[in-house]
Amino acid sequence: MTKSGRTKQTMVITQPAKRILNPFDDTIDLSTSDGPKIYKERTRLLEEKYNGTPDKVIFFQTNVIDASESHCWSSIYKLRQDGELVDLVKQPGKISLVDLK
Repeated sequence: MTKSGRTKQTMVITQPAKRILNPFDDTIDLSTSDGPKIYKERTRLLEEKYNGTPDKVIFFQTNVIDASESHCWSSIYKLRQDGELVDLVKQPGKISLVDLK
């Protein structure tokens, strides 16, 4: 039980399957000539920022999903909670901030 009286939930970060010929699937070796280039591309900011308005939320979610899937970091917002896969981008609010901490 947590301090709020809720049952403690278990969360597991899932890893996506590796794709052939995608440089973002492997560990980035910064000592190589391509390593810093891959890192810079993989951590590039989204071109358009989310302004917090409801009319832009779908556009923002789509941009995050597209970027994360192409750069293989979608696992940071997909958690397994009590056996159920929760996508924090597609299901905002499904897991409370208290439970995420």
